[in-house]
Parts: sequence; C-alpha cells; structure tokens
Amino acid sequence: MRHTLFYFVLGIGLSLIPLQGNAQKVKPLAVPEGGIKLTDANFREVIAQHQDSLFVFIGKSDGGAKCQEYYDDLTAGQKMYQEVFPDGKMSFAYYDCGAGSRHTFMETYGVEVCPTELLFVAGRCAGRHQPTIELTDNNFKELTQRHKQLIVFTKATWCYPCNKLTNYLDGLIEDLQDTYPTKPLVFAYYDCEDWDSSKPCFLTDQFQLVHKIPVILFFKDGQYMGNVLGFRRNMTEQIITDYIYQFYF
Repeated sequence: MRHTLFYFVLGIGLSLIPLQGNAQKVKPLAVPEGGIKLTDANFREVIAQHQDSLFVFIGKSDGGAKCQEYYDDLTAGQKMYQEVFPDGKMSFAYYDCGAGSRHTFMETYGVEVCPTELLFVAGRCAGRHQPTIELTDNNFKELTQRHKQLIVFTKATWCYPCNKLTNYLDGLIEDLQDTYPTKPLVFAYYDCEDWDSSKPCFLTDQFQLVHKIPVILFFKDGQYMGNVLGFRRNMTEQIITDYIYQFYF
C-alpha cells in the first residue's frame, strides 16, 4: 500500500516504500537539478535558510527497482513544481542515508527508517512520513534491538479483525507522525498471510501467543513492554493509545 504525506502541484502525491538492499556497490544518492544536497555538515544552515517550507527526502541509491521508481516519481514531482511555480516557496533537499557511518541529521530528528520524508516549516520539523517496515521470524531480534521505540502488529487479508485494526492503525500512525514528527516511533507489521498453525513462529516462541491474532506488541530500548490482543473497536483503540503514551511519552 502506498502512503502519502504531502500533496501539491495538481494533486501529485509523493510517496515512498521500504528500500531493499543488494550486493552491488553503493552509489551516492543523486541530487536532481534545483535540489539541495543535505549533509550532516550543512543541515542546520540549510533548514535555517529555507524558512517557508523545505521538503527533505532521506534515502539511498541502492534500493533496487522499486526504490528507483519512487525516486523517479519524486524528482519528476519536484521538476513539475518548479516549472509550474518558478517562484514557489517550497524547496527540496536530498539526504543520503547510505553514506557515512554516523548520521547526525537523522539522529537529531529521530529518524531510524530509511527512506523517510520530512517537512520543515519556519525552521521546524512539521511533518514526517516513513514506511511501515516488515518484521519476520528472521529479523525479529535485529529490529527489536535496533529501534528504540518499536510497535509491531499482525496483518493478513483473511483476518477480518486484523483488517479493521490495520485501518485504525494507519490513521493513528499518520496522526502521531504529524503531531510528533521528531519522535523515533517505528511501526512494523508481521505478515500472517501464509501462516501455518503447525509451525512455530516468533509469536509462539517468544511470547506464548499461541496463534492468536490480531495482536500488537510494544518494545522499548530492546525490551518487550506488553501487548494488546484481539480487537473490540472502541475498547481496543483506547488501550492502544494509552499504551503508546504510557510507554513512549
């Protein structure tokens, strides 16, 4: 599912998907004509200079065909905006999250997922969009240790309660990212589409949740904080919101 944070220029939606790594040599992220190369050395100066609005794309070049497709959409949107509104106040900057070992810019604004979109207005971060990442039995330990604040929910087209919960979470994620754009909240999903009840998975091995979905799990600084099991519309939504503010705010 494609998610959109900002709409502009004749209804153009700019959106991104998670990058998939490969074994090829990493190339620097290309900055299109009219764009700004954002780095750890200049990001404070660039943000201060562009007080009206600054749209920042955080990504890398080695993301495969799909990443390139979305990057092409983004640069095409920038080009059209600048052609239609040559005196427009929106600026575009590109930050290469594949370069260097430490990313001060990302740390400053709580960005832990690449790619991510940030919008700055009057020198302040006013909006964020980042993709929901996929958690699997193979990367479970890595993701829970890497991300300071991680929320995991189950997902399957055949699970009606899961679909209802996903619809609620989509809106909640957008609200949280817009309201707290510098908060390092990361959302992940666990795909139960081809779930074989006869085989163990991280839900059963780690948390004794014996094939019970939907379930949402909360992690903080690598530690398991708790879960919300099942879906009863108003009650579950309130519990999820309460847990988020209790654990992360």
